[in-house]
Amino acid sequence: MQHLIAFAASWVMPTHTGTEALALILRWFHFIAGITWVGLLYFFNLVNVPFMKQVDAGMKSKVFQYLTLPALNWFRWSALVTVFVGFWYWGKSLLDRTPRAWGSAH
Repeated sequence: MQHLIAFAASWVMPTHTGTEALALILRWFHFIAGITWVGLLYFFNLVNVPFMKQVDAGMKSKVFQYLTLPALNWFRWSALVTVFVGFWYWGKSLLDRTPRAWGSAH
């Protein structure tokens, strides 16, 4: 894990400041979590709900336990990460630049 962090830091840091690197990382976390969130939303609406209507009663509990509950867990966490990282990115990237745009010292 330490090598991965060092590689990511060496890939991002040489051309960007710390604030720009943080914005880049936050943007990508927001992007990937958002894709996961929307993808799971489509999975539930287009695949899981029609499939559960066709499954017999004995199999529904197994499908729900081993497929639906873990997918719901990923859905909840991807939604949470998308929203929180999005607000963090918005606060860091857009709101931090506003005082400088008006010419005041930060």
